[in-house]
Amino acid sequence: MLAAEKAEAERLVALSSKNAKDAAPAARSVPTKLYYRVTVRDAGTLQSGGTTIRLAGITGRDVEATCKDKKGRNWRCGATGKSALAHLIHGRAVSCELPKSGRPRDFPARCNVAGTDLSTWVVREGWAVPADPPEPALAEAANAAKKDGVGLWRGGDDTVTPEAKAQ
Repeated sequence: MLAAEKAEAERLVALSSKNAKDAAPAARSVPTKLYYRVTVRDAGTLQSGGTTIRLAGITGRDVEATCKDKKGRNWRCGATGKSALAHLIHGRAVSCELPKSGRPRDFPARCNVAGTDLSTWVVREGWAVPADPPEPALAEAANAAKKDGVGLWRGGDDTVTPEAKAQ
């Protein structure tokens, strides 16, 4: 009976391997590229050589933007958001999806560092807001950032006006 159980287990493993192989071509394969020596221009824009990558699905703050804290004092939220993203990347390679049109010099993309989606991270940390209409994951990240009062939300919901959202 032990041999029969072993044979059944091997059959199940082979079957699951075959199913995984069959499913792989059906999955959408998006070409990606690793970017090294990435410079953070602001909380929503990366630069690598002559290529500008705008993090997809979000609207970041300009590096010169200011916000008000709960006491009404101005603080440099744009520069702080830029610094936070630069700290996360910290010299590591950034993997970005390439657009279908090849490799343009300026494009929006979903990017990640060590498995962390940068668009989601920036929104969750409160340094950007989801673009309209928001993706569900980005809307959830924004709600969590507002609830926790982090990043742009330090002063409360009223500190991020439609004008403040624009880059």
